[in-house]
Amino acid sequence: MIVLPRLKPIFITATLLSLAFCSAWLQVERPLLVQLADKMDAAANHCQDSNRIEEAKFLYKGSVFLTRLSPARYQTETACSLNNLATLERDQEHLKEATGYLLESLQIFNSRWGDRHPQKARVMNNLAEVYLYRGMYDESERYAEGARAILADRFGDDSIEVAQPLSTLSDLRRAQGKFVSAKICCEKSLSILGRYYGEKHPLCLSAMGDLTCCYSALGQPKAAESLARKAHELSIEMYGKQNPKTAVLLSNLACCMQKKGDLVGAERLLRESVRLLQSHPSAQGICLSNRVAPRANLAWLLREQNKKEEAQKLEEEVQTILSANPQTILPRSD
Repeated sequence: MIVLPRLKPIFITATLLSLAFCSAWLQVERPLLVQLADKMDAAANHCQDSNRIEEAKFLYKGSVFLTRLSPARYQTETACSLNNLATLERDQEHLKEATGYLLESLQIFNSRWGDRHPQKARVMNNLAEVYLYRGMYDESERYAEGARAILADRFGDDSIEVAQPLSTLSDLRRAQGKFVSAKICCEKSLSILGRYYGEKHPLCLSAMGDLTCCYSALGQPKAAESLARKAHELSIEMYGKQNPKTAVLLSNLACCMQKKGDLVGAERLLRESVRLLQSHPSAQGICLSNRVAPRANLAWLLREQNKKEEAQKLEEEVQTILSANPQTILPRSD
């Protein structure tokens, strides 16, 4: 017969205290799965920045899987991971997949934090961008305006949080051909971004490019060219001459030169822009409209000069890019 030792009261007390401590620790500390998911998210961000897209996608999906296995009180971690995955899918023009992830993320945030939480507003703005590129303008406006209202109410109309929804609304207005409204939104967004980040910032350069298109469409060629040159010079300082991000702003400047009748200068700049977008390995990280526009503009310019064979090659290249991304509807620029 096995005789169990008698437990001393001090041992029982110590055991109970240890169990109580562990229980309390589990209530306040992040579970191991959530900690691992955080590290996978961080690694995915690094892979995405390094243009290692498939690795990033694998890590984001792994993060979502792990957070789903975590306790219910960590549902918001799942929502954040879904938002990260949706952003990657959006950048790769997988818009239906991105829409599904963002809607699920919104549902989680709404159930946990209610209608007016800032993080929910940020996801709403991401969803507005996806709907814009799907050509679903009513849905895009509803989510972008909703995001702007939530963030303005929480942080103020001139806060940095409001700049991104304003940028989305500017893109939407341009796609709808409402260039006056687009210009107002873009100017305000650029003012906020410049005040918080300074001019040498990716978001500021993007806003300058958008505002250049607004000025051009509204028949303000001098303002458009001046801003396009400024954005291009800043881009060279930030990224260098051989970067595809610089190529996009070079294309904007070329369009300004084309509109004022300098076809030789416009062709030279467009050729350089297209060359960078064709040859640079990170060009796939550039959004679809910015990859297509320089090629399409150069093709049109070549046709005007009766260089039909070269123009046709570029047009076929444009169709190849577009056919690989059938979900995307390109916003108009003017």
